Amino acid sequence: MNTTPPSWTAACKRPTRSAKSSPPSGTGCTPRYSRAAPKCPRPCFLLKTTSEAASDLIDAFQKEKASLEQFRTELEKAVAKLSENDPPRPLIFFIDELDRCRPSYAIELLERVKHLFDVPNMVFVLSIDKKQLEAITAAVYGERIDAPEYLRRFIDLDYALPAPHTKNYTRELIKRFEFKEFFDARKQYPELAYDYNSFVEAFTLLAGLFGLSLRARERCLTRLAVVVTQTPPNNYLDPIVLSLLLVLRINRPDLYTGLISGSLAPRELMNDLRKIPAASEFSVSRISTVLETYLIVGDVDRERGEQVLKDLQELAKEQSDTNQVIRAKEILNMKSNISGRWNFSIKTVANKVEIAVKLGDDY
Repeated sequence: MNTTPPSWTAACKRPTRSAKSSPPSGTGCTPRYSRAAPKCPRPCFLLKTTSEAASDLIDAFQKEKASLEQFRTELEKAVAKLSENDPPRPLIFFIDELDRCRPSYAIELLERVKHLFDVPNMVFVLSIDKKQLEAITAAVYGERIDAPEYLRRFIDLDYALPAPHTKNYTRELIKRFEFKEFFDARKQYPELAYDYNSFVEAFTLLAGLFGLSLRARERCLTRLAVVVTQTPPNNYLDPIVLSLLLVLRINRPDLYTGLISGSLAPRELMNDLRKIPAASEFSVSRISTVLETYLIVGDVDRERGEQVLKDLQELAKEQSDTNQVIRAKEILNMKSNISGRWNFSIKTVANKVEIAVKLGDDY
């Protein structure tokens, strides 16, 4: 019998002993124990697999690096051909609204622009909300990152555009959305002739009161496009009330819902508006008086609206010059100017706004 002990690795198990083992065929000897195959946890295989994986990663990295270097070389040649003019002209790319992208995508794009397209005579112009882009950076890398310093890696020169004249911007939006023809057609009707001016004035004032961004104002005008299609040239648009509802629907949906449901009284809403820090111009404006009058007349709760008018009539009888008395007289005087609108309802205007919202902002 061969009694030479087997050769084991340190990680393998000892052989399994067996008290009774069948002898090999054709022999008459009975071995004292049998030798089982060693069971190894495959450390050599794992080492080989890890080594191959690392090698594959290095190969892939080297191939990608070579590919990127070739890309940059070809890109430099292409840009150089464009710059052969006298004087040389750079190739300029504009990237707009990067701050509206998914945070990880926005940062990845910046890094790719920096590392792939950093070649002579190639310029990238980013149109961004810098504060928002800084917030995106913090969302990706954590709040402790110095976002402004990080962004300086990508932005060589920044320039802040001056705030536009808000009323001119409203006019420009109306022109861009081609509403001018709609408003011009209304000028043949005396009661509708001033709808254009009323909308420009009211929307600009209310958008400023709530601090709407230029982008939010554009969304309001997108929704106005749907409202316009629902309003024939000889029908009331109610531009001042419409302006309020468009602004509230985007900026303060809680106030909007309360107003059209009747849970928020018009006078309560007006008091809330006057409490806004930027309300000084709004509070003393003609728009404020017209708006409050229409909201009272068109209150969803008709009984409440009629009671408010009665209270204002009693208040106007007082022989004093308090702000409340003066305001009551102004509202009643304005009410007499819209005496033909007793069927006016806030909900009628709100229904058009809701259709615009349901159709979507990409109308």
